[in-house]
Amino acid sequence: MSDLIRVLNETPLAESTANVAEVWQGLGSLQFDMALEVPVGDRAGEEVLVEVAAAFDEVELQMPEFDLQFDDLQGMAGYSTAQGLHSSGFTGRSFDRPIAGSIATVIDNPGSEISVTIDGAIAATALFEWSDQLLLSRSTGELSYNAVVHIPFGDETKEPYVEASSDLTGVSLNLPYPLDKLNAEDSRKFRYRQHFSNDSYRVDVMVDDDLKASLRIEEGIAVGGLVHFGQEPLASVDYDRIRMTGHLDYLDVQRWLQVIDELGEVSDVALNDEIAAHLESAELSVEKLLFYDLELPSTGVRVVRNQCAWVTSLDNAMLKGEVIVADADDVPVEIMLEQLQLDNSDDASDSLGDVNPSEIDDINFSTDSLMINGEDYGSWAFNFRVEDQVARFEDIDATPAGLRVLPSSIVEWRVAEGIHSTSYIGDIEVDDLALVMSKYGFASSVEGQGLKIDANVSWSGSPAMIDVERIVGQVGIRSEEHTSELQSPDHLVC
Repeated sequence: MSDLIRVLNETPLAESTANVAEVWQGLGSLQFDMALEVPVGDRAGEEVLVEVAAAFDEVELQMPEFDLQFDDLQGMAGYSTAQGLHSSGFTGRSFDRPIAGSIATVIDNPGSEISVTIDGAIAATALFEWSDQLLLSRSTGELSYNAVVHIPFGDETKEPYVEASSDLTGVSLNLPYPLDKLNAEDSRKFRYRQHFSNDSYRVDVMVDDDLKASLRIEEGIAVGGLVHFGQEPLASVDYDRIRMTGHLDYLDVQRWLQVIDELGEVSDVALNDEIAAHLESAELSVEKLLFYDLELPSTGVRVVRNQCAWVTSLDNAMLKGEVIVADADDVPVEIMLEQLQLDNSDDASDSLGDVNPSEIDDINFSTDSLMINGEDYGSWAFNFRVEDQVARFEDIDATPAGLRVLPSSIVEWRVAEGIHSTSYIGDIEVDDLALVMSKYGFASSVEGQGLKIDANVSWSGSPAMIDVERIVGQVGIRSEEHTSELQSPDHLVC
């Protein structure tokens, strides 16, 4: 086998075969015949005609430029001036699985190409180790594939590349939607192309018709390109940084962040840092967005990077604003909204009943406008912190319906054995008490301006379950003058 490789490299066949065997290595024996027709005399200067035929059995071939090795190769191959390098069929093993293949050459002017076609199977673990694609580290099983190695040559020599296709049957992929494939027997149309160059390579991927990507890879990390979700073709691609576009039926942000952390554990680099360094933006429309336990329908999402944080812009019928997540774990998440609209028409339902507040990150929250059931509840701001399994809303500054909740106020939220309870201790300023009572649907026998209310109250349920008729505790009203006492529920002491 080494003799044939030397013939391909050290004779005029080298140029005719694109130096395809320049770095090949081979072991084993073969039999081959060679015929040369060298024009002389009146035909001197005409093309030399070459015909080579080789039979091989139990041969080993290594192709280092593609990091490929073939064992137990058996079959026929040849070269001719008219057909180029060719083989009608061969068998062997690759990645410890049986393969069958063929070789063909397309001779054209100015560019020609040798193609090596292989049908085989590969274990998911072996595919991950060969491709160095981190997402494949979460795959299991075995898949069948068709692969074609393209080796261009001629006056317009291009970069070599590998194409592969599979229906992914036999493989499961433990990733969040839309890249999930939990049932190994499900099929998905998969297309993969990898272009090789000296210092990097380009990967083009298509999954069904819903995901398309073209990425530049350096040292196993995507550093530029475009990822698009949807059936539209890829737009023009710039490879300076990574951009994401398209439409998704569903996106679980927290689950993806968890997976990125887990992928970082099997990578030789700090994955979060690499993503931060190379992601320019992600602009998506999402039918159902799960954002830190908050379910948002029909949401426009735009993610960009600043110096030390991710900035996510959200826009739908429920809210509009930005969420800033810093790189440092000890920096609170910043949620800054222009508007927030809530629907609490289902009085019996606790919208936060399934939430464990101790699992929520520290948050600094503000909204210029809070609307509940179409009613204006003014602006709100608070800091959310958790300490000793108690969640606290601190530094509250709110202006709901003629009231102002002062920053000295604190709301505490506890969950014990699945039962939620909430308490409020603080001060509230009231410009016009009669107006406030009317706003909340109560008849009032109290009139006054410039009132200050201090309260120490609690209620069953999460903070979302606050209701004047459900709270218990102490409420005091301070004013220089007032006309009568507040008509309040029996259990509320004034």
